[in-house]
Amino acid sequence: MLGGGLRLWHGVADGGGLGAGREEGRAGGRAGGREEGRAEGRAEGRAEGRAEGREGGWAEGREEGWAEGREGGWAGDWKEGWAEQDLAEEDRAEDWAVLSPEERWRARRFMRPAETGHYVHAHAEVRRIMAGLLDCPPRAIRFGREPCPGCGDAAHGPPSIIEPTATLRFNHSRSEAAWLLAVALDGRRVGADIEQIRPLNAFTGLLDGCLTPAERAYVVDTADPVRRRRRFYHCWVRKEAVLKAVGTGLAGGLIRLDVRPYEPGTALVRADGPGAGSFLVHDIPLGRGLAAAVAEESA
Repeated sequence: MLGGGLRLWHGVADGGGLGAGREEGRAGGRAGGREEGRAEGRAEGRAEGRAEGREGGWAEGREEGWAEGREGGWAGDWKEGWAEQDLAEEDRAEDWAVLSPEERWRARRFMRPAETGHYVHAHAEVRRIMAGLLDCPPRAIRFGREPCPGCGDAAHGPPSIIEPTATLRFNHSRSEAAWLLAVALDGRRVGADIEQIRPLNAFTGLLDGCLTPAERAYVVDTADPVRRRRRFYHCWVRKEAVLKAVGTGLAGGLIRLDVRPYEPGTALVRADGPGAGSFLVHDIPLGRGLAAAVAEESA
């Protein structure tokens, strides 16, 4: 069961980045109403700058703005993509209008218009939800970061609210068109992760580079490759949610953190090292094609 001060929202943008998607608020484990939205198509790109793992020197993700699968001359696609994106910005004017200059700059770095739309919509929705909680206009919110508990650098610490003054904490995640927002109204540390479940390259290497022995045993305890993939993502989103709550992100050490995936629903997890603490990690069921988890600091 979710803690009394924890609320969640999630959604899916449509192919152009519009659409409220599904929004769900929970307080004390109670659902607070839902808005249903369906994506008519999935984006072909990958999320901004996300590495699906950085242990042992491998990186499964793609850098922001890198167009996947383009071999040979892609200049024509690039120019056409920007022409489409200029038109799409007009269609998404209400979303673009609430973003900060930095968010708009980041959005324009994507090569694929669909991915830009997903980023813009997700960040605009986060601003609107936070504005409702903070009683201010969405564009008036100034986001920042707390110092990383590992190195002290605020460039990659957990997200924070600089203006207006607030005691709540939040974390959000996006994977292609899907997004997830977790807010701890009581100010406890919180982390969230959502992932599209898709085939993985070098699967054995990921198991060895990311999972503890107990987690690896859980993943391979089935001969079905589809179940193995889902079990890996189950471990992954729990790990990233906890490490985002800790404040170090993936640098906090994937292979040193055991998230007890064999305990369904909610598990109490201990994170050692910088930002050490105990966290309740909750599985968030969002459908067969998604894996999601939220971690909240244990009282």
